[in-house]
Amino acid sequence: MTEVTKPARTPEDKQLAEELVERARDEGVDLVGPGGLLTGLTKSVLEAGLEAEMTEHLGYDKHDPQGREADLRAREHRLDLVSRLARGKAASPKVGRNERCPCGSGRKYEHCHGR
Repeated sequence: MTEVTKPARTPEDKQLAEELVERARDEGVDLVGPGGLLTGLTKSVLEAGLEAEMTEHLGYDKHDPQGREADLRAREHRLDLVSRLARGKAASPKVGRNERCPCGSGRKYEHCHGR
């Protein structure tokens, strides 16, 4: 898990915040509530953070065609593996209902796993 640290507050950060508040008041934008400065700013910061986290997790940008192609190739590879496993399982010999169960219980297949 990533260690969370508090960001250092600089005088520039405080000045930027004051400028945003002043600009919002000049334009008649509420500071809080629906459509307010804080709501819009929080939404923008969260979206940017989530986008960066997804890019880091996936290893490519959201609309990067090369990354999407690699993802599709990996998905096709997984589907191929699953289909090969399924074919191998279906090709195993069928156990008769009166034969001993292959699980090793010693019981007849019909009374064990043949239900």
